[in-house]
Amino acid sequence: MATLLVPLDDSPSSLRALAHAEALAVRNTLHLRLLSAQQPSLYASLLEGVTHSVPMVQSLREHGEELLAPHLARLRAAGLVVSHAVVLDKPAQAICEEARHHGCVRIIMGTRGNDSVARVVFGSVAYQVAAQSPVPVTLIK
Repeated sequence: MATLLVPLDDSPSSLRALAHAEALAVRNTLHLRLLSAQQPSLYASLLEGVTHSVPMVQSLREHGEELLAPHLARLRAAGLVVSHAVVLDKPAQAICEEARHHGCVRIIMGTRGNDSVARVVFGSVAYQVAAQSPVPVTLIK
């Protein structure tokens, strides 16, 4: 069964991308793979072990699982075949690697719609994925 990769964060555009992917999956009997790519920050990793808080890696994994859980439950209840992953890495790199490793046929993801100047200065995960992806990418604004 062909698989669509849907990276999710908490943005409205990623939820629109999920809705688009879900509609395609229903019409074409496709598998969905949801991904939460969590990027550890250097600052947080320097503080890890100094504070008495939950270790950063555990906290990021828990956040990713919490982000995906309601979507997984709803999609499974609707009868769709869905899998998921929480990956700790740079988001664009994690998304491309996940697509490659799991044989996904397409990536469907949201874009926050930064203008071209912001993209040049700051970069864009969606732009990086579109440039580096081993499979076609559909960007949903």
